[in-house]
Amino acid sequence: MIHPTAFVTDATRLGTAWWRLWAESQEVVAYRMLGAIGLAKSTPTELARMIAEKPAAFAEATIAASQEVLRGHRPDQVATAALEALGRRTRANSQRLRRRGT
Repeated sequence: MIHPTAFVTDATRLGTAWWRLWAESQEVVAYRMLGAIGLAKSTPTELARMIAEKPAAFAEATIAASQEVLRGHRPDQVATAALEALGRRTRANSQRLRRRGT
């Protein structure tokens, strides 16, 4: 049986990972769309990068989730591992695009 404190901690971690991924993804989409229409600084390769980075990001998330499954962890821990792997990519994109500015 899982300890109630551990459950609350793990549930909070999962919820935070979901929220953070959502917020950073929206920020990245906004910066990229602003760049596509000329309202933000953008490189000519940004839209191609947007497409090219997806397979690697999802492969990393799949590997992270698979490793958690093989370790026998709970579904919430599996989901958290996948979300955190995706979050590393969105966080990097968000920071890079924010530095570039509008």
